[in-house]
Amino acid sequence: MTESIEALEITEELRSEQEIPFGYDQLFYERINLQGLVSSPSLGLERLCPIGQSQNPLDRFHSSTPKGVIGWIQGQKNANKPFTSYVKLKAHDGRIAWFMCVIIPCFGEGFISLYFKPSSAHFAAYQTYCEGKKAFDESEMAHALGFESALHFMAQSLGQEWHDSKDRPKNTHIHNDVFQSLTDNARALKDVVVSIQQSYDMNQFVPMNLRVKAAQLGADGQAIDVISNNYSLLSEEIRSQLEPFTKTAALVDYSIQSAIYHSRLASLLDTLAGRSDWCEQTTEADDEKELIKKLTGTHRQESRQTLTEISRESRRIHDICANLKRLSLGLEVTRIMGKVESARLTAGDLNSLILDLDQFQISVNNCLKEMGDINLSLNQAVLKAGRAAA
Repeated sequence: MTESIEALEITEELRSEQEIPFGYDQLFYERINLQGLVSSPSLGLERLCPIGQSQNPLDRFHSSTPKGVIGWIQGQKNANKPFTSYVKLKAHDGRIAWFMCVIIPCFGEGFISLYFKPSSAHFAAYQTYCEGKKAFDESEMAHALGFESALHFMAQSLGQEWHDSKDRPKNTHIHNDVFQSLTDNARALKDVVVSIQQSYDMNQFVPMNLRVKAAQLGADGQAIDVISNNYSLLSEEIRSQLEPFTKTAALVDYSIQSAIYHSRLASLLDTLAGRSDWCEQTTEADDEKELIKKLTGTHRQESRQTLTEISRESRRIHDICANLKRLSLGLEVTRIMGKVESARLTAGDLNSLILDLDQFQISVNNCLKEMGDINLSLNQAVLKAGRAAA
């Protein structure tokens, strides 16, 4: 009898850790009211993960779910923003069911929630990250998984699960190659700013060393002192331009992810509108379909508007580049003057300092050329995305 009880307990333990099977083609839809309760449940989801009498969708969550996940959901809802992430729910027989969950605000009239089966590498990484965790912060999670922010995680995960999966329909209105180009250009912009900053940091003490050398040379060093002061002023002005550029590059990156996210939400909703299985359970099917159509248009428009904002920021980047090029030209003139003075004075250590300034100016020029190329590529990708979204 003891052996059979132990065997039963092991079986139950193993069973509770198993995931309940359901199809990749299944898409579950529910309506949630402003009180956070399910007002129109999904019959298919109810069969898998019954909600009970409370009608609170959070009651479906598995007990091992970190509390911070629920806080993240509530925070997005309170801010009237969409939510997308993986959730671990309790199945009807004690097993578990992992879903990609998408919650979308409905014009101040509650929310819709969509659930479907995940399978991507992002999902596997998220499972590993959450395993055994009691506390949870979405920003820390995003950074741990290699994303800049929770928005980056939501946009890229939704793309991986719905649009990149071989098991999903392909009806995105902006193709993934355009999304990838936008994302790559945003990352490259931030990288080139870091390169200029690093070059400045490596050479920031060279003008001071030149002033010391000028003092050692006495009257012969007056021209070197002037060159040092000019170079110091120009390089400091270049550094001061990096802060607004860094903010602009970060804003472009975040805006790109926002455009991608809203475009993918629109595509998911468009897929939903083309199916008949999700709304057959309600007598208000026509109203629900109209709502989905309206939400699709809203998120497409949000994506287009964000692309327009990116174009404005791209023009700002162009203006900053033009100003930096003007400063770099001043550096070049000053550098040439330094070379002339170095040759006249024939001081070896002075020549070494002038070469350091040479390297800084060359580095800035190379970075500015790269910045211009990236910005041009970004503009082309934005225009292509805008045409696709029209």
